[in-house]
Amino acid sequence: MQGIDNLARWATRLQHGKLRYYLATMLAATLVLILVLSDAAPALNWEAVTWPTFTYSSEIRLLKIAALLVIAGTALACVLLVNDFFAILAFGASGLGVAVLMALEPAPDVALVQIVVDILLVIILVLALSQLPSRRLRDIHQLVFKRHRGGIVRDALISSAFGIVVMFMTLTALLERPRTSELTLFFQVNAKPLVGSKSIVGAILTDFRGVDTLIEIVVFGLAGLGIYTLIWFAGRKFNAACPVDDTCGWPSVPDFSTLGIGGLPVSELLRGLAVIVLPLAMTIGVCDLLYGHDQPGDGFTAGVIVSIGIGFWYVAFGYHDTRRRLPWLQPSAFIGWGLFLALLSGIAAAVVTGHFFGNADFGKMLALPLPGGVHLSSSFLFEAAIALYVVGSVSHMLNTLGHPEEEETLWKS
Repeated sequence: MQGIDNLARWATRLQHGKLRYYLATMLAATLVLILVLSDAAPALNWEAVTWPTFTYSSEIRLLKIAALLVIAGTALACVLLVNDFFAILAFGASGLGVAVLMALEPAPDVALVQIVVDILLVIILVLALSQLPSRRLRDIHQLVFKRHRGGIVRDALISSAFGIVVMFMTLTALLERPRTSELTLFFQVNAKPLVGSKSIVGAILTDFRGVDTLIEIVVFGLAGLGIYTLIWFAGRKFNAACPVDDTCGWPSVPDFSTLGIGGLPVSELLRGLAVIVLPLAMTIGVCDLLYGHDQPGDGFTAGVIVSIGIGFWYVAFGYHDTRRRLPWLQPSAFIGWGLFLALLSGIAAAVVTGHFFGNADFGKMLALPLPGGVHLSSSFLFEAAIALYVVGSVSHMLNTLGHPEEEETLWKS
């Protein structure tokens, strides 16, 4: 026991709270492991590399190169930009560049998910930025600018070396893997006959690997609850100890005022767009949910689309107005009903087909007059459950990050 205590004491000496050192240590250790175990990795076959050639398909190649340049340029801008808001916008532009690249492959399902998740992340980061104390942000910026040149060079070398190694590892994996895939052929042949889906991706997520998807949405929900518990209660503790001369939040505003994020004035145009976008996002989300099993789209994408509309409200109207105008937005209830509906769809499918998350078309069994392309099946119920679960989890994040910190000490500061 004494040895364990000594080891713990030695280990905690390295945990001094500087995330930059943590990240540099992890990257450097991973880089060393890769180099030490490099003999076990397959050699890169340079002869198999196909370089761009300007033929009749040059247009698509040029678009891919342009997308890659956008990704690289905006990623670099995200690091170099001093203004945090501009860095967030550069981060969003980098993600949209990845979506363009996926659409050109073509991989429409991946591109659609990348677009909606990227937009939602930008909203979440903007909300999180508004909660950070301005004085502490200034201190962080000053520390960054005052960093020793040797530390900057060290971090640049570690990150560059790690990026180059990962690039070669990815290229090697792409060139050395077999061209034929038995799983791909199986899904292509059996997606429509076995589960009635024209979308192979949708069939894999909700039918062939439904249990994996169930576990993934549970993890996503735990992330939302984790953000709620960590930031909410830690924020309240921080506000209680917040010094009077620190800007921990924004000035208090009357309850009847319609102000945006952080209590700042928002233009009528932005508020009008927010009012229009939310029902439009709900409509798109419902359509994506109804037809996503046969076309690009799924319950996760539908939930994120609706969450984007809700997040826009937090940015345009602020926390109080959003909660007052959207009383139906109950995150925990959404999560609970989503999990219940997911389990119910799996159990109902097991009763009908004998397999948990097996495909059961209840609309066809009951001879319901449904529109073409719409199926009231166990897969649809599972997709609806995923959408509810995602909306609930993201709403917890938005509620926590978009809250104006109502502690009295906050307003006094």
